[in-house]
Amino acid sequence: MGITNFKYDLTGWLRLSNFNGGQCMSQAKIKWHRLPGFKLKATWEPGPRILGLKESDMDPIHAWSKINKCGIRMSFDMWRFKTPEEMTMFLLKWS
Repeated sequence: MGITNFKYDLTGWLRLSNFNGGQCMSQAKIKWHRLPGFKLKATWEPGPRILGLKESDMDPIHAWSKINKCGIRMSFDMWRFKTPEEMTMFLLKWS
């Protein structure tokens, strides 16, 4: 079981700007993958001039999650939730 199992892919996308020296390089598309045990993992869709996700891409998501007490950030790109309703609230905001 892993994030390559597309049965768990979610259809929502989040557009975030990647900045390099104050200039926008491109838009990263975050795709959320459902993992066992009310967990979500963020991955990005490769594209021209997209170097991948950065901490600055995840900062607004992490801040919102802490303020609203919706999920716990487990690592750079993974969140864990207590209930399916909490995970749904997160996805409604970020996908």
